[in-house]
Amino acid sequence: MKNVKKLGLFTVAALTLAACGGPESSTENARETDSGDKKVENVKPIEGGTRVDEVEMSIEFSDEDLAALTAEEGEGPDRLDTIIERGVIKFGYSGGFAPYNFKDPETGEFTGFETDIARLIAEDLGVEAEFVPMSFQSLIPATDLNTDHPESIDVALNNHGRTPERAAEHDFTLPYLNSVFGAWVNAESDLETLEDLNGLVAAQSPTGSTADAAEAVGASEFFPVTTATDGRKMVEQGRADFHVMDYNATLWVLQNNPNDKLRVLDETIERPDPVGMAISEGNPKLLNALNQSIEKHTKNGKYAEIYESYLGEDISVTPELFDVFKEQAGVSWD
Repeated sequence: MKNVKKLGLFTVAALTLAACGGPESSTENARETDSGDKKVENVKPIEGGTRVDEVEMSIEFSDEDLAALTAEEGEGPDRLDTIIERGVIKFGYSGGFAPYNFKDPETGEFTGFETDIARLIAEDLGVEAEFVPMSFQSLIPATDLNTDHPESIDVALNNHGRTPERAAEHDFTLPYLNSVFGAWVNAESDLETLEDLNGLVAAQSPTGSTADAAEAVGASEFFPVTTATDGRKMVEQGRADFHVMDYNATLWVLQNNPNDKLRVLDETIERPDPVGMAISEGNPKLLNALNQSIEKHTKNGKYAEIYESYLGEDISVTPELFDVFKEQAGVSWD
């Protein structure tokens, strides 16, 4: 177990997203295996795209960052060896968090930009991608299950913020996107700014990045919910005042649910933790392979193409991040 008390966030010189939030849960437990060459085409990008601003910053990794982003060898075989031997890499996600990961309503196939990213990773490893839908709360713990367990996964890939609590128990990749949060309010309310949320009730899971963000804008208490859908319903019904959620997902919901009695504040909330993929501790070969794939497709523009196809905007991290990290951490996956 890692001794990480406080996770220091690094800053990045790049396009900083002006908005993003918390994943949906799904009770569906079916599995689908994909060869890596499928791509669902009949999805429309968010109209208008996300909002981004250029912010000049310096890349700097704290000691806590480096501890959370590097892996030591475990007692057993590295999970990457198991993946190569079986010919399949298992990704866990909710399967219902558009535009990150969801099923196309017309084809029933998994799609979303996290799905496309998973397929690129599988292609790089020369294996097939298997998608294992489960509740958001189950995802990271599922990476610790024995590989023979039916709910075991290799990688948790569901817009996870690298919180200090999660990083103390699991290893994380470098971020694969920039992200911020948005706040849902009732369409008939007079709430207009983040300052207006101070002292109000948030429909939120009381733990995780979205809870931290809700608390940061002054939530006085939480109406506990386990999914973003439930959070929005509580706000729509007037049982809570606001719900914090990934901003890209809020745009997608607005576009596809025009009759909802909800709206999103113009102001956005800075995400307290970077978004990465989570794996079980003690698998440095797997962690390096994931980072290598993330770096490769960030630098060659594949991630930019994927994000633009769903969002109308590129939310990739700055390519220099990977070089700085490798130099500071003294690691190489080339």
